[in-house]
Amino acid sequence: MKKKHKRLIILSTVFIIVALCGLFGYFFRQPLAENTQHFLTQQTIPFHLVVDPKQEQHRLTIPAVDLSVSQMDDVQKNALGVVTKLNQDFATSQQNFDFLTAKQTQQLKQWVHDKPHQYIANFTPVAFGKNAQGDYVLLSANRYEDSKRIKSYRYRVFYDKNLAPIREKTQYVATTSHTAPPKFVFENVPVGQDGVSTAMNYLERLKNSLGKSSTFNGGNASSAQFRGLATELNLDTKSGAALAAYLKASDTDFKNTVITGYELTDQPRLTRFFLVSGTNQHPKTFTLTYDRTQAGFTQFRVGRISADRQI
Repeated sequence: MKKKHKRLIILSTVFIIVALCGLFGYFFRQPLAENTQHFLTQQTIPFHLVVDPKQEQHRLTIPAVDLSVSQMDDVQKNALGVVTKLNQDFATSQQNFDFLTAKQTQQLKQWVHDKPHQYIANFTPVAFGKNAQGDYVLLSANRYEDSKRIKSYRYRVFYDKNLAPIREKTQYVATTSHTAPPKFVFENVPVGQDGVSTAMNYLERLKNSLGKSSTFNGGNASSAQFRGLATELNLDTKSGAALAAYLKASDTDFKNTVITGYELTDQPRLTRFFLVSGTNQHPKTFTLTYDRTQAGFTQFRVGRISADRQI
């Protein structure tokens, strides 16, 4: 009898607790829901629980360049202003390389002074452009010597909104040789139509031509057919090989394509767009060229075709 009485007390107590919890939850359901949601949003879910690593390796996560530019003439003016300021500072500061890191400065001085009577005379603008890191000017540090040849050390110099070089971002790109200081961007020469505002639309047109045609998405198109498509897109016929390579790299999906940057020169009057397609493990680079004299896209090539080694 005592055991039954004790069991009844326990069950009654449990029932009362459950009932109280239910009533509490009902009357305070809104704040409880909000607090629970807030707690969950603060938690970090491990990446491997969200994305399958095997699928992740087939993605492309390279950052894209911002194509929103209001006045390219102002960008050109800024890039030239950076080079002018560097030349002024260089002439008055006992040849300090303000745009280079200490390690880069040491390396350049070793290259310049590997023989006597060699020196850096000035800097000239080769190109200007932009990528995910920001605006930059491609400049040539011109080394003179006891001959008619000029050695050009090329650097990609990024700068801030005050036109001050960001030396931590400076990149050495190439060394070339010339008979005159290389200069392919000029003052008081309007940029004209730069192609930046139309690049995405043109790329979509190119994708649609490849992806929505049974001729190409079946994987059996001939080289002649790719050359024909290049002509339809107003590209030169040599672009056909790049179109075939792009189709293969994009796997007919075209979602894994990123415009990573662009670069302009006045000689020749071109804007080059750099594209990456494929995957993180197997990225493939392409160059789409806009001819500013013809006001249209004229070339598509495999690889990065830039002013890095232009002579």
